[in-house]
Amino acid sequence: MADAISLALTKQQDTLEEVVRNAVHIAMKDVTQCMQSLTAEFQSQMAIVRRLFDKVDNIQRETRGLKQDVVGCKSDVSKFQAKLAELEDRERHNNVRLVGLAPNREGGDAIRFLTEMLPKWIPSLSNRLIEIERAHRIYGQQRSTKTGRTMIFKVLRYQGRQSILDGAREVSKRGPVLDGENRLKFFADYSAYTSQRRRSFADTRKELRASGIQYFLIYPATLHDMHNGEKLSFSSPQEAEEFRLQIADTSRAKRQLTFGDVNPYEMDTNQTDN
Repeated sequence: MADAISLALTKQQDTLEEVVRNAVHIAMKDVTQCMQSLTAEFQSQMAIVRRLFDKVDNIQRETRGLKQDVVGCKSDVSKFQAKLAELEDRERHNNVRLVGLAPNREGGDAIRFLTEMLPKWIPSLSNRLIEIERAHRIYGQQRSTKTGRTMIFKVLRYQGRQSILDGAREVSKRGPVLDGENRLKFFADYSAYTSQRRRSFADTRKELRASGIQYFLIYPATLHDMHNGEKLSFSSPQEAEEFRLQIADTSRAKRQLTFGDVNPYEMDTNQTDN
């Protein structure tokens, strides 16, 4: 009896173990299949990621190339812009800008009016014949009704243009150039590009004057001075401002600067008559 029971239990144990083995085998088979599927999916996704990384690398290389092209294009555009401005400045070589003239003061014949009035405004022109080719008001930015719009006139010879600017500068040392109650100012005429570059020095020039530092601005837009016998040139307002601050910090009591102040009638020392 006991042997029979022991045999039965052994058979049941063997059967149970077989069932468990089969169940574990089936479960592991399912897990293995699932893992294989996940591995395949992961490898597929990694392949996609690698392709995306390759595309990103290609895009970055292309972007770097495009940036270099853009930098080159900007440099070329700046050169072309400067060249066009130079050509336009040459076209305006003999022009003079007259600011402050009352509206309709010239009447119907601006050339004759200027020919008669220039020697009165600028006495140094009394013994010189300034031949004027054309004259007109600028119909762009509106000025006040008292001073009117800027007048531009072109003289026949560059020497005549310089005589006007030099003479106006000399008069301004003693007082303003006046036409009645209106204060007149004479300027060289430049392209918009060159004018903008020169105007960029306006704040710096104001600070230099306030600091007792003289200067002169030459064509197209370079600030020059002499300091302690050394010639200094500044191509940007930032450079000039750094110089001013350095002088103010290091030698406030010894500002012995030698310049030719041509404000507001700047001299174009590097231009010659064609």
